[in-house]
Amino acid sequence: MHHYAVAFFAAGWSSRIHRFPEDGLLATLALGQRTPGSGSLELAEAIGRRRADRRPYRGELPAGTLELLTLRAERFAVRVAAVPGIRWARLGEAEFALRYGGDAAGHAGDDAVMLVLATDSDGDAARLRAGEALSDLTLAAAALGLASCPLTEPLRDTRNRLALACEVFDAEAHPQALIRVGMSAADDPLPPVDRRSVAETTTFDLN
Repeated sequence: MHHYAVAFFAAGWSSRIHRFPEDGLLATLALGQRTPGSGSLELAEAIGRRRADRRPYRGELPAGTLELLTLRAERFAVRVAAVPGIRWARLGEAEFALRYGGDAAGHAGDDAVMLVLATDSDGDAARLRAGEALSDLTLAAAALGLASCPLTEPLRDTRNRLALACEVFDAEAHPQALIRVGMSAADDPLPPVDRRSVAETTTFDLN
């Protein structure tokens, strides 16, 4: 949904999003004409470049990156914080996990920063906002020339999710998603992956 809004905005259309307008619908976008700005064009161009890059990252993030991503997420009423490095681990080539108790964490050779996106409430509307913010951060990272990888699997363990909420947000927010961000260590870009078509996800009402 957020990608739609960005693409329409860059094409000269503003969008007003109505979330959960009726049963069975995730959202509707009402369009109106407007003049696109340079920032919206950069984000729209990033749609075709962004990839979920699970490979190791190398080097430190440019100064101010985390602050910028935090501000972008706040526009969706979503909080962002860094997951302590001792709390996440790389499992093999492409899997990741949170570590609270039990095995020690480890991600040697991967300089990624793991961020957690959280909301003040835990309903469907909050999760949708978190998804929009996650979408925005992936595009912002791509526009900045950074690699990123959204993750939700590590939060499926309720105990780890609760422990992360307590440690990072003093139990005042609900973790909804994770995203790795960093400098790509690979010279070869990842190929695009097949995605669901517009016809499968969207209905247009031209009246």
